[in-house]
Amino acid sequence: MNRFDAEYVLHRGEWATHWPEKSACRRLPLSPTAVCCAAVAALTALSGCGGGGSNWKGGDFTAAPPTYPTITSNAAVPSQSFPARLDQPGTLTSRSATVIGSSTWTSAGLPQSVRLDVTIRDALTPGADLPFTETFTSFTPQTDPGTGAAFSTAQKTGGDGSIRRVRLMTPSSLGLHYSTLGAWEYDPSAGAARTFAAQFAIGPATRGVDLPTSGSANYSGVMIGNYADGAAIVPVSAFASASADFGARVLRVGTTGTFLSGPDVHRPDLDIDSASSTLTWAKSTNVLSGTLRTAGNLSGSASGRFYGPAAAELGGGFFLRDSASGEQMSGAFVMKKSP
Repeated sequence: MNRFDAEYVLHRGEWATHWPEKSACRRLPLSPTAVCCAAVAALTALSGCGGGGSNWKGGDFTAAPPTYPTITSNAAVPSQSFPARLDQPGTLTSRSATVIGSSTWTSAGLPQSVRLDVTIRDALTPGADLPFTETFTSFTPQTDPGTGAAFSTAQKTGGDGSIRRVRLMTPSSLGLHYSTLGAWEYDPSAGAARTFAAQFAIGPATRGVDLPTSGSANYSGVMIGNYADGAAIVPVSAFASASADFGARVLRVGTTGTFLSGPDVHRPDLDIDSASSTLTWAKSTNVLSGTLRTAGNLSGSASGRFYGPAAAELGGGFFLRDSASGEQMSGAFVMKKSP
């Protein structure tokens, strides 16, 4: 079984990610309109049970290369989570959250159990916290209507009447070995007008010293998230791609086929434009940050990491908005290196 633990703290317009064993913080600068996207947490593994597990807890990944464990094995897996408050009919607001949990996987690479301990900061009123704890053991297969990616979903009702959900992508459905996507949701009550959710990418992060320092690579995968236009909040998904220049330490990110579930429509204007969407990283580090822009008018901050040996995969997240129209889109993505 693996355990994960992450705390995201707003500090002078930045998210400060705590790394307990170093008793310090690493900060990722963000624009004030997109602070929920820069939380990056690391994870530490416990002993395995079932088919394997993923353990998410504050700390650096320290396994010597090339021993990078797969996402469904006992692994130290950094996570990126992007908490938001969802106010009906159609507004997203960034929130901070503390997340502790554990997951185990079957030998077939499907989630066997997931435990979440979440404390949402400033949940309802300034200074208020909203905690919930849940263990999910019964999952239902689900196919994302926009990308065809396979997910497993679970839902439970708490003793207080709140609705808790978790969603994990089957890594093998995209040929992934070191990363995957997920999401959690919390409704204080059935039909509540104010709910909370976050998408995340998890995996064993490539050590900064193990990243390539020359050459280039292309990546492909998927993105999931939420889209809000003031009138409604709906799930969004898309095919994701990226190109990395390891010598210049620049990653260009784009999406195509952006699909809104519910209205079931494609929105090309919400595709992320790779020509104007870049993340960069410092030498010998694996903390990516930058700005993403859609083909329309949404833009905002993003963060990411490479996963597995030699940057075999990558994941990240974002929070975009158009201040004029009020449209918002938040989400997370994972991709694998193309042959």
